[in-house]
Order: sequence, then structure tokens, then C-alpha cells
Amino acid sequence: LVRIGGAGDGGYLVPNDLSGVHFCMSPGVAETSCFEFQLASDYDITCCLADFSVDAPAVYHPLFHFTKKFVSSYNDEQNMRLTDWVHASEDRYGKGDLLLQMDVEGAEYSVLQEVSEETLAKFRIVIIEFHYVDRIFDRNDFALIKQVFDKLLKQFYIVHIHPNNSGHTSALNGIDVPTVLEFTFLRRDRVTDSSPLLFEPHILDQPNTKRKPDLVLPSCWR
Repeated sequence: LVRIGGAGDGGYLVPNDLSGVHFCMSPGVAETSCFEFQLASDYDITCCLADFSVDAPAVYHPLFHFTKKFVSSYNDEQNMRLTDWVHASEDRYGKGDLLLQMDVEGAEYSVLQEVSEETLAKFRIVIIEFHYVDRIFDRNDFALIKQVFDKLLKQFYIVHIHPNNSGHTSALNGIDVPTVLEFTFLRRDRVTDSSPLLFEPHILDQPNTKRKPDLVLPSCWR
């Protein structure tokens, strides 16, 4: 794994398998673009960014292409489906392996529920910040979250999990669940040999906010 995006919030651990990645899809821009800036600067990867809540990425780079829309499960003046965005980007930049880095403040579940498996297969690496993970304690929300992860795990391995310390840890019946978790996935065809991971803290992990100690993934997740 390598760290892209620097220390703190906006930095993620990524498989060192970036050679040949055609471009990055990055829904959820907000106030930082350090991840995309390093991808563009150090790896020469074009980055497609989208967010209706801002007018532009936090920094400029000639390899950035910004769309002022939310990525969602439907299309309208403010929203677009991930599949449609991917197709439009392929029309502009051509086809090839993609990277997805998504932080959309809870909308990730509906986006992933709607997106086709064919579109997901275009991504070599997927990095998603999952919010409200403790909703697995609710029967209805558990069904949705399980559906989303079953869909992802058909095509990807989980290669890293990091709790975001801007959230907290919820507990029920001896099960501890961080409310915000950063997952990194690698498409299964990129793996030639595998063994179970213990998901211990990684030397490259950094707390998302310096105001609080970093959270350690509870032992039940290992």
C-alpha cells in the first residue's frame, strides 16, 4: 500500500498498482482535493471530480475535469448517476482501468445499490468512505448495507480498512462498530496470490482529525 493525499483527512491508503490506471472518478469534492492533486501530479492520472455543493476543486490542476453535480442514484439538474458519468468520461478520455474515490456523506449506499456490476468492473481500485456504519444494528439498514457489500465483494477484495476518527464507535451486544470507515478495494483479477488480512493498523495510517486520537479497528472486525 501507498498513501495518496498526504496526512489527515483526504489521504487514503491505495494498492501500489496505479500504473496503467486511465483516470480517477472522484465524487464528493468539498474543501480538499489533495488526493486527486497527488494522483495527477505524481502519477499523471486524469481526475474527474464532481460535487454540486462547490463551484470548483480546492486546487487547480490541468488534469482535473470538474462537474458541478452530485453523484447520486438518479439524474436531474443537480444529480447524475455514476454509470452515466463514467460513460460520459469514457467518451471524453477513452476506455481503460479506472479508480473510484468516493466520499459522498452517506449517499454511497444508494449510489452503489443503483450502479451496474458492469460499471463497477471498470474500476481497478475503489476507495469509499462509508458513513453511518452503525446502522447495521437496524434490521432494515442492515439489509441494504449487506446488499451493497455483497455486490462489491463479488468483484473486489478488501485490502485496507481505516476508522475515521471524526466519527465514534457504537456498541451493541459486544459488537463494536466505528460509525465512519474508509475501505480500500482491489479488483480480484489484479490479485494472483492471497491470504487473509488481520486488518491491523498500518504504519501509513493517519488520524483524519488531529483534534482526537486515531481510532483502532475493533478486534471483532479482524
